[in-house]
Amino acid sequence: MPHRQLDIRYVDFSDAEEVKNFAILLFSAANEKGVFLALKQYDKAREGIKQLARDWVCRVEKCIDSMSVGDALTVIASYDIVHRIAFGIPARVDYLDKYRLKAFEAYVHGDRSVDQYILFQIVSHEIRMGNKTYFGRPLEWESLCIDRWYNNFRTGLSASSQSNYDTLHQVKALLMTDLYAFTPHQEDFKRKLIANYGHLDALAGMDCRQIEN
Repeated sequence: MPHRQLDIRYVDFSDAEEVKNFAILLFSAANEKGVFLALKQYDKAREGIKQLARDWVCRVEKCIDSMSVGDALTVIASYDIVHRIAFGIPARVDYLDKYRLKAFEAYVHGDRSVDQYILFQIVSHEIRMGNKTYFGRPLEWESLCIDRWYNNFRTGLSASSQSNYDTLHQVKALLMTDLYAFTPHQEDFKRKLIANYGHLDALAGMDCRQIEN
């Protein structure tokens, strides 16, 4: 086993954060051992990771319907990548959308147990991937989020007092979004964001050259 922490027996599958964190460990181990590469040679460590991923998928499917909407969204955000590790194919989109769209409806109706930034990341990704299910109200909501966050950071600094968590995720969203509709100078705008907030942990590892292109 490449990582001692990869012991699924100690994962509480009623705890969404534990489930998500184990998925992150699985992804790291799978990437390290070349699970995503088309390698024909048998490797015991790779097979062990795949089996753990299959166990993770099975356990998630058994417990996800008993989770809160917000916790189910946290878990389903990792489901597709673990499913790919386990079976070498993407998860069914209709299965993913069942929980993603339920979380969207809950959030827009006031359920703040749903993490808006996990939801935003998922909605944005599905729109970029051409998932037409998200072209209606989810697309409108995504656009409103970007509009609100851009106006808050228009000068390169937040105009409102908010937590580092909110600042971090709003800046990340702006850096990864095409802002041409808001400013013809988006590269300069993004450089200001990086200069002012690049010290935040999750931004430190981002490739700024890629963000600006």
